[in-house]
Amino acid sequence: MLSKECDMIPIEWVTRRLATGSFLKRLSGVPKGYRFHPLKHETLYKDDANHNPHWSVGQIISAKFKYNDVLIGPTEVDIMTRTYILVSEVLEKIWASYNCVLVNMKIEFGVDRSRKTGS
Repeated sequence: MLSKECDMIPIEWVTRRLATGSFLKRLSGVPKGYRFHPLKHETLYKDDANHNPHWSVGQIISAKFKYNDVLIGPTEVDIMTRTYILVSEVLEKIWASYNCVLVNMKIEFGVDRSRKTGS
């Protein structure tokens, strides 16, 4: 895969169909293998020392992340949210056509480092 060099936004956009792994460690009371319907969507701040805490949309926007003159505000968060939900749903359908289950997935976004200021 080829991709542009980006400054990564420190948020993980996670979609879960089944309760497994780190989700079970963070939230007791949900049985292993529980099937989320609709898909469970989470946003996690990338901070390994604090075990990637859950962040709300408000926290992401109020953090005012800025990369190469791009402020990550409500519009950008909305685009990322819609994109990761759509990608998750499409990939889940593709995997299902092969009799497989997409258990969960994580998408990360970044801002193109070569983006010209004012363009």
